[in-house]
Amino acid sequence: MLSPTRKPEAEELPPILAYLESVIPASGFLVGDSITLADISVTSGFVNLDHIGYELDAAAYPKLAAYLAAIKARPSFAKLIAAETAMLAKLRG
Repeated sequence: MLSPTRKPEAEELPPILAYLESVIPASGFLVGDSITLADISVTSGFVNLDHIGYELDAAAYPKLAAYLAAIKARPSFAKLIAAETAMLAKLRG
């Protein structure tokens, strides 16, 4: 969830989330009918937010939440996320 005390989260992120919510097409991919660099680029930023404990409000952004979940669940992407998560857990001790 957004932290009301952190200006970037409280003020700068919602318009970006609203924009993404408005442009995700029915195909489930930002460009065309298959995964592209656009999907990887957008989702990677949200993976980084996941790593710092950010939780997207799926009720407020249902299309974005479903889109991100689908891209993150792709086997190639999920494997990398798992590896990053494990590495970060080791670093945190």
